[in-house]
Amino acid sequence: MKAVQIRLIFLALVTVIGVSVYILFFGEVGWIVQQQLSDRLERLRQNVSSLERENSILQDRYYQLQSQSDQALLKERQESREVIILKFRMPLGSDVKPDANPETQTTPAIGLVEVRILYISGYFFLALVLLTLFERLYIKPRYQTEHFAAMHSQ
Repeated sequence: MKAVQIRLIFLALVTVIGVSVYILFFGEVGWIVQQQLSDRLERLRQNVSSLERENSILQDRYYQLQSQSDQALLKERQESREVIILKFRMPLGSDVKPDANPETQTTPAIGLVEVRILYISGYFFLALVLLTLFERLYIKPRYQTEHFAAMHSQ
């Protein structure tokens, strides 16, 4: 095989491996995206669970208050020093999402887009280094040996 063909085969192999790793880890259906979606799903499940508990407590309180007579209700309101908390929900189409518990939600230090850019840049650099090493260790000694043999046979 000629040196050019070997270089092309090597480049194709390096490219296929790089693209495969990119798709498996950084693509839209890759491992990192799946992990992010899994974490988001778990946070949503926790949010739903806490809302169900809150709903249950509020329903119990509502039925308790309904069952009491009007006099007892008035008396309880006068004696009670409860604080009423109103919770406003954002409209469905709103981009702003209320943060239920800011201490539990973490923001990644580096986003997926930055990781993708770093991977592509790093892999391109690695491919160039590998190509240079391949060239020096395999192709040049072979070329020199063939060239040396051709010169002595003349």
